[in-house]
Amino acid sequence: MFILSAGMAKSGSTLFSFYQKEIIEHGFPENGQARFEQAVEDGQLNGVGHFVHDIDSADTLQTLYSLGTEFGPFVVKTHAPLTSDIKKFLKEHQVPVTFIHRDPRDVIISAIDHGKRIKKENVSNVYFTQFQTVENSIPLVRDFCRAGIDWISSGLCEVFTYHNLVSNPEEEIERFCHMISGTADNQFIRGLIEKYTVSQVPGVRQFNRGKATRFREEMTAEEMEACNTGLSEEIVKLGYTI
Repeated sequence: MFILSAGMAKSGSTLFSFYQKEIIEHGFPENGQARFEQAVEDGQLNGVGHFVHDIDSADTLQTLYSLGTEFGPFVVKTHAPLTSDIKKFLKEHQVPVTFIHRDPRDVIISAIDHGKRIKKENVSNVYFTQFQTVENSIPLVRDFCRAGIDWISSGLCEVFTYHNLVSNPEEEIERFCHMISGTADNQFIRGLIEKYTVSQVPGVRQFNRGKATRFREEMTAEEMEACNTGLSEEIVKLGYTI
């Protein structure tokens, strides 16, 4: 099998997927993580590391399933929206799926930070440079939210949140272990959390602040009002408060 680790961008999805990946490698000695990532590196799959770009491709899904069947479980990360083809495949093949989301207002703050960092470091991936102000980020994040709501309402995924991942990572990791019928002792889990969150370096694995809520401290009253107006439906549907 493979595990699909889906999520909103800037929602702790990278951090969570690294937790998941290490749990698989630790708990399932016969796993396909290295073989899958080698397929990505070799160009057999379009992606980088354990992130796959064209998860909506039937060929990609079938390749992932075949790799999992032959070599054992592995984690695939995606930000893709849930299409009818993906939904059908996941149902038919009973693929375990997780989805992680975050308060849309904090997603905006994090995306703007990421864009500034990209400009400063002059890196090649310029996607987040378009997040320049709170106001111009609202329609972009609205698309993230609507894709997330589709995933959550599908009933296909176990739902996680950035807030819980930061405030109680042990419980969230244990919940993932239970979901995949895997195990990890407390010492391993504590070591895993320390590895990825202690002595953080901005930009490393996208875990920069580790704060459960940022927008109330970092947005102006006008910016918060713009978000609460422009994203009111999405904020409420995702379970957050105006």
